Amino acid sequence: YSFCTLLKTYNKREPKGRDPIRVLTMRGLAILMCLATAVARTEVNFDFSWRVQTVDPTQKIDLHKKDANYSDDSWAVVDAPHDFLIDGGYSSDASSKQANIPRKNAWYRKHFVLPESFSGNHITLYFEGIFKLATVYLNGQQIRYHETGYTSFQARLDNSTALMFGPDSPNVIAIYVDGSTGSGWWYEGAGIYRHVKLIVTNKIHFEIDGVNAPTHSLTVDSKGVTAQDVVMNTTVSIASTGVAAAKDLTLLLNLFDSEGNVVTESKTPLPEISANTTTHFKVDVTVGKTVQVWSIRNPALYTLQSVILNNNIQVDTVNTTIGFRSLQYTADNGFFLNKQHFKVRGFCDHNNFASVGMGVPDRVKLFAAQTLRSVGGNGRRMSHNPPEPVMLQIYDRIGVVVMDENRDFRSNNTGDIGNMGAMVRRDRNHPSITIWSYCNEGGCAAVNGTGAAFRNITYFYDGTRPTLGNDVNDPDLNTYMDVQGFSHKSKQSFIDYHEKFPTKPTFASECCSCETMRGEDFKNATANVTFADFNAPCVTGQVNASDSLDYVTGTMVWTLFDYYGEAHWPLVTSSYGQVDIAGFWKSAAHWYQTWWRADIDTSAYDKAPLSPLPYTCYIVEHWNPGYTNRTVHVYTNGPNVTLHSGDKLVGSSKVEFRQFAQIINVPWEAGTCLTATVMSGNEAVATCSRCSVQDHDVNKIDLSIDAPSKATGTGSALYADGQDVALLRATLQDSKGTIATEGNNLISFEIVSGPGRIVGTHNGDQRSHNPNNATSIVGFHGLARCLVQVTEDYSGSLTDRQLLSEITVDKSSRTRIVVDPKAKPQNIVVRASSPGLVDGLITIPVSMDPSDSVLSTAANNNRF
Repeated sequence: YSFCTLLKTYNKREPKGRDPIRVLTMRGLAILMCLATAVARTEVNFDFSWRVQTVDPTQKIDLHKKDANYSDDSWAVVDAPHDFLIDGGYSSDASSKQANIPRKNAWYRKHFVLPESFSGNHITLYFEGIFKLATVYLNGQQIRYHETGYTSFQARLDNSTALMFGPDSPNVIAIYVDGSTGSGWWYEGAGIYRHVKLIVTNKIHFEIDGVNAPTHSLTVDSKGVTAQDVVMNTTVSIASTGVAAAKDLTLLLNLFDSEGNVVTESKTPLPEISANTTTHFKVDVTVGKTVQVWSIRNPALYTLQSVILNNNIQVDTVNTTIGFRSLQYTADNGFFLNKQHFKVRGFCDHNNFASVGMGVPDRVKLFAAQTLRSVGGNGRRMSHNPPEPVMLQIYDRIGVVVMDENRDFRSNNTGDIGNMGAMVRRDRNHPSITIWSYCNEGGCAAVNGTGAAFRNITYFYDGTRPTLGNDVNDPDLNTYMDVQGFSHKSKQSFIDYHEKFPTKPTFASECCSCETMRGEDFKNATANVTFADFNAPCVTGQVNASDSLDYVTGTMVWTLFDYYGEAHWPLVTSSYGQVDIAGFWKSAAHWYQTWWRADIDTSAYDKAPLSPLPYTCYIVEHWNPGYTNRTVHVYTNGPNVTLHSGDKLVGSSKVEFRQFAQIINVPWEAGTCLTATVMSGNEAVATCSRCSVQDHDVNKIDLSIDAPSKATGTGSALYADGQDVALLRATLQDSKGTIATEGNNLISFEIVSGPGRIVGTHNGDQRSHNPNNATSIVGFHGLARCLVQVTEDYSGSLTDRQLLSEITVDKSSRTRIVVDPKAKPQNIVVRASSPGLVDGLITIPVSMDPSDSVLSTAANNNRF
């Protein structure tokens, strides 16, 4: 029964709607098994079982900790992604820019063995990111130093004499991380805060990030749905790290659609590659069939499978996810995606989250991405640094356009120029990326000519996307921007610039720093309430400055989420977000949902295809105690609003475009319920209510799941990979089920049963100094968040898990790698309790089905 026959059988059985990489994993393997195979590429999850010890930055470095025989039995066991600062507590003496969390250094150590079968291969560790300065040792021997906390890097193992093979010859990777300083004015964390992989290949192999498949030529149809005459201008970088030259080589390039069907194939003989060299090859591949273009309404993805044959024996294979689309930035009419006008309505964000700091789990990243779409966003700026690769994989799948941004832009600094190139080289195949950014604001200031080097290296590695800097104040740099970026500028600034430079496209790459605190009706200095929840005048004025000009590409709002740092003690998180750091919506999120989602025509090419939302209705104020008559605001895109207190009409208001309803002098008393009715003509098209509940009326805890959740586009179950994380919402309620907006009861969380651990808690309060890894926290305006992680790994095949278990020496691991072929994961049951209140109880579904993994979930949730 041949593998070629197996392929045909599998093609008939594979269900639709899977993640394209998942589909290709099975079908592509079947195709390749029709070929003779040498050593296949093996990638092993290297996130589990790191031991860590933090170090005072003033202490002398103890280099004995790099040695293989050093005893680390007393060190804490953690899994990457990991931020070793976030659980260190807060101090008023520490930098407020860095969230008042004291900076430290740390040692990481990981024990592992390599099978004898790996000997003779090319072996590397791939780190997606370590912050900030990382020195990597193998069995006491230094093998790598990396000083940029936001770029990915690799550490080669097989060329070290210290590397050992076999079950009785364990190895130790030790990493000294200098996290004593950051590079920015926000909290940046420290540690192995992104994923790590062990990659084993033949000595003849594709370099990491060595496959690029840009499309310089395609013809898109008039509706921006399909394209013809597609030519992939593919380049591949093939390394030969053996002692002899590589001869008799052939390159196969196979293109698959999202269902695993072959779209096109090519076969190219390659010349000899000298030993210990890398050679770059260019192959133009004509796609003879009509393809679906990538858009936010239909983020169509394809997989390019690149194969190296040596004497007709397969020696390496790389699968690269790509998409086809056209980009055009114009000075007079803005941005066009696939020949369709596209107004970018996006958000900036720093990549951290409540409790976990910079070590953000993938499901939480998906939650953040879908939150962006829920409020009407279609764009994301990666401020102010290259992102985690999984973020781009998520945006590729759900449909969001991305501005990818470099971190440092210093004059004539070859390291900074190289980092720009590393970002572009790593990220260039992602169809979601539509523009590159050199720098941010003051960081764009450099001597004349610096911009030329950055543009040159960007064009060298890509050349299909324009460049930008988030600054309009440097005339020299502006000459090297294809699109002119603006940061926090007035409408008149855009008009003046457009008149002076009528051929230069423009972009509001940062705007709208409007601060709020969730649930606060008024500022209150004595309680350190520095901002109210109502901020619409600020938002409307700043957003409309760029949004109202058709020739401006779009707007990137600062920010979607609050983030650690850039605050003033006792606040330790920022207040710029439309959503707090724990993922709870502030009122401003409803303003954006009103005008950027509900008010945009459903047929618009730049609108995410979410469930219909014709009219919104949201009452901002909820009656903080101590006030009587006051003004009430309602966010809606309907033309008129009436407001009732009980059965009594207390006011009405017209709503102008991109504005809000305002009803003054509304009376309040304990137990008041306000009801707003949105009127269109004589028809009531939407209603909403707010009822006041006092502390003494709190009766129970309602426990619900925000992720994974079909309602938030984040799936229906946790994936049992030992890493997935659920976001639980605890709501303090009265006996009628109304949220107690002044509820601040202490809520404790515990795992009742199942393979779970509590990662930490938060309540979204910018002033919270609660330990981030605590299992209890007080409610803030009636809400609290708990993060729960699955502790068993059923991912991949049984063979994959057996290999992972074999490699993982440290039996003190927090995560159990399941190798029993009959075992199945159990669901996780969590209880939330508080003295005197009815407990909340919730069951988190846990699945070993790969369709419940984060990327498969993203691929299946363009609409929700």
